[in-house]
Amino acid sequence: MKDEQIGKFISKLMKQQKISREELASKINVSSKKIKKYEQGNLNGNIDKVFLLCEELNVSINQLVMGKKELTREESNESLIKILNYQEKKSKILFKLIYLIPLFLIILSVPIFIFLHENRDLAYELNSDTKNFKIEHLIFLRDNGLYYLIPGQLIIKNSEITNDNITDVTLMGGDRLIYRSNRYITESSTERKGYDELFPKEVVDNVDNWYYKITYSINGEEKVDIIKFNVEDLTK
Repeated sequence: MKDEQIGKFISKLMKQQKISREELASKINVSSKKIKKYEQGNLNGNIDKVFLLCEELNVSINQLVMGKKELTREESNESLIKILNYQEKKSKILFKLIYLIPLFLIILSVPIFIFLHENRDLAYELNSDTKNFKIEHLIFLRDNGLYYLIPGQLIIKNSEITNDNITDVTLMGGDRLIYRSNRYITESSTERKGYDELFPKEVVDNVDNWYYKITYSINGEEKVDIIKFNVEDLTK
């Protein structure tokens, strides 16, 4: 993925946060030359590093690929096409799918998942807004024999909580662990349909029971927030 608008957006965020190429490179464990490529709008390479880049710049992957912070619903849908297109280049799975989507449908802002593939039968967007945290645009879908989990953005709303206060972020499906991180869930996950390490039937069939469990500390006291999602079925 290469886009001049993305590069300008990354450079702008770095200037706003007063972070150098070398500092950012060190944080996400890449070379400063790689950061320069990001600033040129070239996101090709390890997608997990792109998610780490989003984490450090405090933007969602949707915002990054659109090159702006404020997104309309239509722009969020369009960003998902770009994300899936990028994932396709890595896995070689979605090559034919992306080019089946007519450009005029994007312009008309028809929701993305209606047109992804005739076999697509599952697509959810999960959001939540609580006293301490806001979670936006977590996407879970099943398409062409694969499950995709695309992390959204976790925003801290409570000024008493900082990034360093968060010690554990866990995505749960009922009693089943889906994903865990020591700070933010940033990596996209993909697995073949029927491979139930992350997405067994009881998890997939009960997306309404998904939630974040966030462990953090305030004034030395450890706290845990259980954050239920508002789930929107994008296939309806």
